[in-house]
Amino acid sequence: MKKKIFYAILIIVLGIGVYIFYRVSKPRQGLVNVSPAVTITANELYRQYQANEPAADSLFLDKVIEVTGTIADIEATDSTLSLELKGGESGGVNCSIAGGTRTNSFKSGDAVTLKGRCSGFLMDVTLTDCVIEDKH
Repeated sequence: MKKKIFYAILIIVLGIGVYIFYRVSKPRQGLVNVSPAVTITANELYRQYQANEPAADSLFLDKVIEVTGTIADIEATDSTLSLELKGGESGGVNCSIAGGTRTNSFKSGDAVTLKGRCSGFLMDVTLTDCVIEDKH
């Protein structure tokens, strides 16, 4: 009887382990073929979050949005490229792009259109999993 309980628990634990491994190693879904729920400028997106964060969350949080703006700052690591779009005097829209995008193809002052998933507002509005739609 003890062996049956032991094997049942072992099977459950292994099943949970396989599920966790699957969820962790699953590649992120790209947004290339996803239509944006909202198209907006970086200035307007930042302004709406500054004016009323809960109302802006109800409109943008966890949705794919297309943002057009001017690059204020560029930061690159080995795995991501982060473009900050001008949004206001004290902040903007931070767009994280997965690795593979060359940093030398962008410079401050360039106008771009990006599509990404809105993660909310800290000091800046944050978009993750961004893809470049157009460089003006």
